[in-house]
Amino acid sequence: MIRAGGWIPWTVLVCSMVAPAGAHAGWLGVRNDLTVPVVIRGGVVVNNQPRFGKPLVLQPGEVIWDAVLVPGVRVIEIYDPKQLRIPLMQAPVRCMGNDLFFSIAVDPRLPAKVALVPTKPPMKPGAKAR
Repeated sequence: MIRAGGWIPWTVLVCSMVAPAGAHAGWLGVRNDLTVPVVIRGGVVVNNQPRFGKPLVLQPGEVIWDAVLVPGVRVIEIYDPKQLRIPLMQAPVRCMGNDLFFSIAVDPRLPAKVALVPTKPPMKPGAKAR
């Protein structure tokens, strides 16, 4: 974090030297297989509390990837863009160093709900589409 005076805390410098750029424990990817856009929000669990990032709109067929820098539990929430107060789905995902990919789809057991379904990724993370 750079403050107004240009001062950089020593912890940022130490962490940037210890953790090389591009080092990660795996990838977490999600594709929207619904016919409507959804809002997706991911977070990490810190002290048994989820800390969420910025919500993103995911259009039908769109894929997003996130580098998992530290193994642990991620929380994924999915919302209807018209009703952002009540999540359509919330699920913990255990990221332990392997690449994970999920499809957002209608839950076959409960057709009125959505689910994260493990599936094969369309391409490797960071690869260019042909």
